[in-house]
Amino acid sequence: MGQGKSKDFSGEPKFTLTTHKDAVLACAFSPDDKLLATGSADGVIIIWDVKTGKMQKGMNAHQGEVTSVNFSPSGNQFISSSFDCKVILWALDGYKPMLNLTGHTDGVTHCSMSPDGKTIASSSKDKTVRLWELDKRGKGKALTAHKGIVLFVEFSPDNLLIASCSADKSIWLWNRSSGKATHELKDPFGEIKFCRFSPDSSRLASASDNTLRVWNVMVGEVINNMKDHHEAVVQCCSFSPDGQMIATGSGDKTVAIWNIHAIESKPLTIVSGHKSWIQDCSFSHSGKMLVTTSSDNTVIIWH
Repeated sequence: MGQGKSKDFSGEPKFTLTTHKDAVLACAFSPDDKLLATGSADGVIIIWDVKTGKMQKGMNAHQGEVTSVNFSPSGNQFISSSFDCKVILWALDGYKPMLNLTGHTDGVTHCSMSPDGKTIASSSKDKTVRLWELDKRGKGKALTAHKGIVLFVEFSPDNLLIASCSADKSIWLWNRSSGKATHELKDPFGEIKFCRFSPDSSRLASASDNTLRVWNVMVGEVINNMKDHHEAVVQCCSFSPDGQMIATGSGDKTVAIWNIHAIESKPLTIVSGHKSWIQDCSFSHSGKMLVTTSSDNTVIIWH
């Protein structure tokens, strides 16, 4: 249940979705917030109707864990990544694969689509980031700077940068146009689980322990540490669409909602309802809902 309140988010559960048979590792709302995609450790992707909480389509999508799902900016397509070394571009109409992107030599940990819908970026246990150009039928290039498993990759909302993070304790920022590394951010505390841009592209959030670090992208320095709540590693985060709040999910089974501007603050809201580790979380595009997924095989939509 929720403790405290934020402007548009009360922290109360709307639906608990229980169809998955294995840990749910990934989630994403469609651009219009009408659909929700979730992916699980058994290779299954489910598309849900957000209004009713009913399953719209279930797919045996991959031969390994589904590590990420994301919708295209148009909402007509979605992408998925897996430890089966593949990234798949799907048509929402008919739920058919449009492209199978193969080139990674080890499991794919995350995938992201550019804001213009023209490029997919993927990160992998093979220590590379790959860019796939959709107008060239998925042909692209590998970006190499990390010395360890690359755990996450994301385009900046202004489409100027790509961020990737790794088990080697580094975040690399890449020029979107050239694919060249611009600078490196170092976290001394351990492997970095994720790196997510704020909606205005000026900040980057990351975590390697039970503290969320917020970086100034231009300066390359940590400007805020959100700590003193989570008792286990922070697994995921999501900025609210207005950039004023950020949600963090942890191995302690809770999700905290923070004021992004309050330095060393306490959470605005804490939600708890899962029985195991939080694996992923995402605000809806309206900012009025939050979805969380867990190793307890469930998905909860909060409002």
